[in-house]
Amino acid sequence: MVNNDQNVISLKHRVVRAVCRAAWEGEIGYEEREKIVMEVAPGPKPNYRCCVYKERAIVRERIHLAMNENADINNPTKNVVQVINAACDECPIATFSVTDNCRFCLGRPCISSCRFDAITPGELRMHINSTKCKECGKCAEACPYGAIVHLERPCKKVCPVNAISYDEYGFCKIDEEKCIHCGHCIHSCPFGAISDKVTLVPIIRAIQAGKKVIAMCAPATEGHGFREGCPEESRVCGYGRGRSRRRHDGCL
Repeated sequence: MVNNDQNVISLKHRVVRAVCRAAWEGEIGYEEREKIVMEVAPGPKPNYRCCVYKERAIVRERIHLAMNENADINNPTKNVVQVINAACDECPIATFSVTDNCRFCLGRPCISSCRFDAITPGELRMHINSTKCKECGKCAEACPYGAIVHLERPCKKVCPVNAISYDEYGFCKIDEEKCIHCGHCIHSCPFGAISDKVTLVPIIRAIQAGKKVIAMCAPATEGHGFREGCPEESRVCGYGRGRSRRRHDGCL
């Protein structure tokens, strides 16, 4: 099966493995972190971004998460699922866009259907002003050529509780009060701009301190599971993807 996040998961695991190895060997300070950065993104040419410096900035934020820290150290949050800002800049901000299928027709039903004066003629096709557009979709419905498309971001599209929005610069923002840590946004983002905290370093420290550590096989906070045939309501409960702790027949 083809997934959006195959290469993203590989990158995450590579960073986590490097962090865990360093944790076993001792404390992870600035030098140890930078060594991991250079190991994952050695350069001089980038592997998956515009430049190696951006790749390294992303790896640094992933190291924070791999150490159970916030991705952005200047933005304190208790949320498990977090945005890697350095990676979140490739998605289009406008949700409705005019494609090359636009025939620049005389009737211009898109303009007639828009109640917010958001559509104007451009040089070769119609233009949508994103600051005026209210995303009602009337223009897309009216266009006889299907030239107007709805570009909904993958992370927002899959969120079951509408916890994702964007700031004025187009960066993804997660509402901590709404987020249920299901992990759908993590696996839907093709740029790997959303990830989660990893608690392996605290576990390593507990083992090194001689504490009793017990491994349990259970659904993680990211991507809570449910069995096939589970009642529909259980898919949004504590044993499915939500906060309620009620157990339903067939739930995990």
